[in-house]
Amino acid sequence: MRLLPALLLLSLSLPAMAGKLDDFEQSATTSQSEKQSSKKHSPSSGKSSQSSSRSSETSGFAGAMVEAILFPIVEVVVKTTVYAAAHATDQVLTTGTQGSLKQSERTLQEPIDIPDLSEDADGHYGVPLLLADISYGSGDDIEWRDLRLETGYGPISLFYRRSKYLEPDIDDEMLVSNFSVNYRLYYGARVEFDAGLGKYWLQGNDDTSSASLRLALKLRMFDNVWLTASRIATMGDELDLSDSEYALVYGKRHWFVRSYYRRLNAENSSLDGFGFGVGLLY
Repeated sequence: MRLLPALLLLSLSLPAMAGKLDDFEQSATTSQSEKQSSKKHSPSSGKSSQSSSRSSETSGFAGAMVEAILFPIVEVVVKTTVYAAAHATDQVLTTGTQGSLKQSERTLQEPIDIPDLSEDADGHYGVPLLLADISYGSGDDIEWRDLRLETGYGPISLFYRRSKYLEPDIDDEMLVSNFSVNYRLYYGARVEFDAGLGKYWLQGNDDTSSASLRLALKLRMFDNVWLTASRIATMGDELDLSDSEYALVYGKRHWFVRSYYRRLNAENSSLDGFGFGVGLLY
């Protein structure tokens, strides 16, 4: 008879146990200053600084001679490289910006025919005026439901993503979301590169947010098939994580489906799995 109350007590305590979502949140929200402070007082730091000081004294004269000889050469090489890179960057940005504007103009001129699943219907996944999709994904002990929205014209767009992570075994949940303002570069209807700045939120046991950097790449493999890769990284002391996705996209004019792998990564924990989504694009 004593066994039954013990089992009942154990079953009631299970939901309070920490799971994968709690572990991830704790790892992602540990401040960077706390992580760095634990590395500053290691015993080897003093020894390494003393040895480096002695070696610098013995090699100081030789280093000064080498610097005097090589500095003029290095200066010329660096200035030439910077000039070439700046010129090339200007050409790359100009070409990509023009490609984004032309694609937006073409989209506005096309008639809206939904659904258009004919054999010759093209699938332009790049530089959308409006994109909306929903998806479902799952991994070990977790699952998530996802919403993505993007709107823009030419090189400028606004992007929003909201994902609800669930851990059914212990009835736990966590919400992550991202908003960013992007600059889109489009090349030859084949390649799109996006770079954006925004904010990333993690809402679990606590609400935490941080500035974020978003990079995305789209490659058109065939008429209706695209490969995409994106990565969001936080840039603050309160939240330290990255959010990466790699997807295969198939589309017909305004409709598309995608199969993808997604990974949220913190220093000591990660959440990953595969997902499938459907969406509308114009």
